[in-house]
Amino acid sequence: MLDTPFAELNYDSVAVLQVTGLIERECEVQLAEETVAEADTPRILLRFINESLSTTV
Repeated sequence: MLDTPFAELNYDSVAVLQVTGLIERECEVQLAEETVAEADTPRILLRFINESLSTTV
């Protein structure tokens, strides 16, 4: 499931932005819009989030 594209999971770009916004607020991290646009699977989005968290610590 982590490698299933968001489109196949019925997540459109708005849904991905909403989830990303929630993660940014809850984890106090900031992701660039370009980064979020590149993340077409949950695994890639998680990688970007983890990378962002590791640079803020």
